Amino acid sequence: EQNDYKGAITYLETLVDEDPTNENMKLRLGLVYWQVKWLDKAEALLEDLHRRYPASSEISYYLGELLFEDGNFPKALSYYNQVGPDYAKFDQMVARVAYAYRQQNKLDDAEDFLLGSMKKRPDLVSFYPLLAAVYEDQKKLDEARLVLEKGEKLFPSDENVLYYLGFTLDRIGEKDKALEKMEK
Repeated sequence: EQNDYKGAITYLETLVDEDPTNENMKLRLGLVYWQVKWLDKAEALLEDLHRRYPASSEISYYLGELLFEDGNFPKALSYYNQVGPDYAKFDQMVARVAYAYRQQNKLDDAEDFLLGSMKKRPDLVSFYPLLAAVYEDQKKLDEARLVLEKGEKLFPSDENVLYYLGFTLDRIGEKDKALEKMEK
């Protein structure tokens, strides 16, 4: 795969060498390094950009993604937590953060993060099943049910919300209601 990107890498490295102030090309070069699995180079370049632009949601997001894929959840979380709620990939990032917290068995942190994210972006339906999954991990089935019922009211035709609500109802023992939700 590296050979497929060799020309792009050479081109971008030349542009960065010719104009070290071209931060956009540095970002692109870092993303190409990441694509070819030169993770150390990608991380170093992205961290350098982050030091210069600590308020950049885009750079924080990509650093979080790179570190997440490398399995470094604590460091990934430190960057993900800097991504603003208006960033285009905010909902994808929230799912990764919830997963990273769950992988580290930091369920209270996952819950707090998701509740805070829902306050910032209540319009994102994906948060409801994520929070319900955390509640399920915490053995709080009634809270999982409540959050999914709220999600159903806000997004009555969302298949994921209905599926997870049905799954939760089934776990609680309400088989008929569960089947009804899953059939919608």
